[in-house]
Amino acid sequence: MSLLTVGVNHKTASIDLREQLNVPESQLPMAMQSICQAQLADEAVVFSTCNRTELYVANAKSEQALYEWMSDFHQVSYDALKSHTYTYHNAAASKHLFRVATGLDSMVIGEPQVLGQIKSAFQLSVTHNTARKLLTRLFQEAFYVAKNVRNNTKLGENSVSMVYVAAKLTEEFFSSYKDVTVLVIGAGQTGTLVAKTLMKKGVRNILIANRDVHKAQALANEVNGYAMPLAQLTAHLHEADMVFSTTGRGDYTVDLATILAGQKQRKYRMQLLIDLAVPRDIDPRIKQLENAYLFSVDDLQGIVQKNQSLRQQAAQEAEAMIEVYNDNFNNWLGLHQHRQLIKSIHDYAHQEKTQLTQQALKRIENGDPAADVLEALANQLTNKLTHHPSVLVRRVGEKGHASLLEEIKSVYNLD
Repeated sequence: MSLLTVGVNHKTASIDLREQLNVPESQLPMAMQSICQAQLADEAVVFSTCNRTELYVANAKSEQALYEWMSDFHQVSYDALKSHTYTYHNAAASKHLFRVATGLDSMVIGEPQVLGQIKSAFQLSVTHNTARKLLTRLFQEAFYVAKNVRNNTKLGENSVSMVYVAAKLTEEFFSSYKDVTVLVIGAGQTGTLVAKTLMKKGVRNILIANRDVHKAQALANEVNGYAMPLAQLTAHLHEADMVFSTTGRGDYTVDLATILAGQKQRKYRMQLLIDLAVPRDIDPRIKQLENAYLFSVDDLQGIVQKNQSLRQQAAQEAEAMIEVYNDNFNNWLGLHQHRQLIKSIHDYAHQEKTQLTQQALKRIENGDPAADVLEALANQLTNKLTHHPSVLVRRVGEKGHASLLEEIKSVYNLD
């Protein structure tokens, strides 16, 4: 059995391409089942966040077939896709997942959110029976590795998650949060982190807008804020000095016309907008406005880089731990592959035996002497079971692999 990872991330693809390749959580089961049903792989887990979309598969038909599937599924040209993707096989694939799960491959080193997102994607794959023995073992190992790295290094200290970086950015625009009003669009995991982080920083006026107003109200209760349905967003957008959008719905939740109208109501006071969603929630043309300051996920990269040094030493320790865990996992994978090979050899021998035995029994039923039939059966079995080893010996001999020839001789106890 073999592992293969195919993906794009913030290092290889622009936010525009990542938006096109993003798979909403509701579509993950369909994507994973599509891969297996098309027999492109025996097992599949699809994992998609604002910074990456990755396929983890077992026993893939071919890399080419997976690229073609991605191109077709996302309606993205094959050439545009191929030039921005990466692939990893076996040990490299497992190591990559371990690094992703621990946050070492994130835009913000060590950020913990990615682990929860991986767990959600894996759980969906188990529920829909697209992850079985190999990928189940791989992902369970990844969760174990991530837990041990966090418990045994300082990778989780000095939080520099994307939400933290976004919240930190607000300090460059506001010296005090006393009279600042914040609007958080989306009450999911990211929106919740934003609202709670800003409350801890001293923001007292927090508006929560969400399609499901009950979720908005639940979050508003936690941060002493005010909840509203998404349909009322336009009416309240001008009230916000800061806007954080986190929905990733696929269309612009905040458009240029709404901000322009709101600026007049605000008497052109500064407004900070931070778009933490992929696909983007906020119309990028807003950046052109004089009193509106818009930052997307990619814009935060520069701030992220400043904070990376805080975790470099812990990251080095984590990398060393991952090497050990990865070696252990691939030792298991190698043994598993050997067992599969041995089983395949036994299955082949059993199949040949069954076929030749049935032929022999028919000859006996037809009146052929049993002794002649048994001798013929023995000769046929001998020829069948020695043909492939003989071909192998010939090839090995032609290539001059003397040590391998000695191994083959020892298997048959030959001098």
